[in-house]
Amino acid sequence: MKHVFPLNKRFRQIIKLSRLCDKHNIPYDMKRFMDGWALSIPNNESELCCVTQHSFSEGGKKNLLEIEFYIGGYESKGNQSAEEILSQLRKVQKYEDTKKRGMHRIQKYFASDDETMVTRDYEILKEYLDFRKENDEWFVVQIKDLGAVGIPNLPLFFPSWCNNITIKKDGYTQKVENIDWTVKENIECIESHGIFLTVPYHNKITAFPVKDSAYSSILNRADDFCPVMLRTKNKNSKLYLPANERAERLCRDFTLQKEACKVLYRDGKIVSVLSKNYSVLETDQLLKVLERKLQEKFPRYLFDKAVLSNDLTIVEYLLNETEIESKIRRKLNESSILSLKFGVRFATSDTGESKVYASIFCDINNARVIIDSGINMEHKGDISPKDFKEKLENIDVVLLNSVKQIQKLSNITITDFAETLKMIVNTSNFLPKLFSDEVIEEITNYLRILLPLIYT
Repeated sequence: MKHVFPLNKRFRQIIKLSRLCDKHNIPYDMKRFMDGWALSIPNNESELCCVTQHSFSEGGKKNLLEIEFYIGGYESKGNQSAEEILSQLRKVQKYEDTKKRGMHRIQKYFASDDETMVTRDYEILKEYLDFRKENDEWFVVQIKDLGAVGIPNLPLFFPSWCNNITIKKDGYTQKVENIDWTVKENIECIESHGIFLTVPYHNKITAFPVKDSAYSSILNRADDFCPVMLRTKNKNSKLYLPANERAERLCRDFTLQKEACKVLYRDGKIVSVLSKNYSVLETDQLLKVLERKLQEKFPRYLFDKAVLSNDLTIVEYLLNETEIESKIRRKLNESSILSLKFGVRFATSDTGESKVYASIFCDINNARVIIDSGINMEHKGDISPKDFKEKLENIDVVLLNSVKQIQKLSNITITDFAETLKMIVNTSNFLPKLFSDEVIEEITNYLRILLPLIYT
């Protein structure tokens, strides 16, 4: 993949990469290439990494650079720095070293897909984020290059189905690496929906097990999201399509797409297949931006707790704005408010077209309530932690609005509970309207039955 960039800037990146290789004891060879340079990193008889650059003229412009590089057999896409190239390279080297030792490459933090961990230890949070940064793998792949393998589980499962696998794409046959049916992640995938996603990986076509929640995102990328493809078991009078037939249909669907997608491999499974517009934002970088802003706006803030899972990261901080909190609490004493604290809840996810949130919460008598949707930024387009930083400039204004909202709610006189709740829902945005409508209807019906009994 070739890109054109200013000569001096990109040549400095190659020099920087050579110095980083020296620092990390990575052997490399640097030699003249046309009228530029080539840096290659050998791996036995093949090249593990190659970076080349040379100047040329285009449209009368001089001193431009044409640079191309590949790592582990894949051409890079995008203008990447020396540090980013090195980061990819070290992942490939780690994979190659593991493969030589005959070890499985899966690195897991959670024992199961649905496990959730709550911690009040900041060091554990840092350890988790470091683990994610080191072991998560993002693939930017053309959808047409994806494929699917279906391993049926009912009525019987035969291990031979996991060997000598081939898929058909555009009239030709692709050989797929064998699936180790003794691996826990593969067993779970077979017993669930039976679909494995095939991705070009280190010069081979590898079948990765798919997490349950990621299956629907695969159907979205294939533009084939429908009940027939979603159904994995017989339901009432409708039969399900076997896994191998769904996989064949997906292979055909993929060939009709002309866009790229972003695939996340985490804890031994594909956990999301997202559109090309999805912006990958590293959680640790977003938290650094938030913590710097909290230090600036609320210097007494403290980390409170984190809720961690494969799908979602939530981190909460107490602001310790004692003057504001005590002032509000004094006004609310008549409402039996004994304790009140304000904080910020950070939340983000890598498994869907989600947003990054920085919301204000309030602990009222040790019950935590989100007061306002606060600041949010969608994982979409050319956004970065810098954009999140700009949005956080108003975090103190969001807190002020939340305080006003609590004061306003505390002054409401309740005569009709259902009508009061309806009024709160219509004027505030922290109660979900769909569920509150159901609650209001239930309360109204309950009072309609109860009141005649009381007054008779």
